Amino acid sequence: MSFGISLSEFLLIIAVMIVFISPKDLPKIVRTAVKMVKKLNVKIREIMDRFE
Repeated sequence: MSFGISLSEFLLIIAVMIVFISPKDLPKIVRTAVKMVKKLNVKIREIMDRFE
């Protein structure tokens, strides 16, 4: 996995999310998180391109 997270840690995070977030809200939260990560990656690339 990326970001130094092992498979067991990733599965633990997913299990905790399922326990604390209702299953009907989980897809919306995951979509929002994915959008945020994509935007963050674009910003990081922009910053790195400025320094090259």
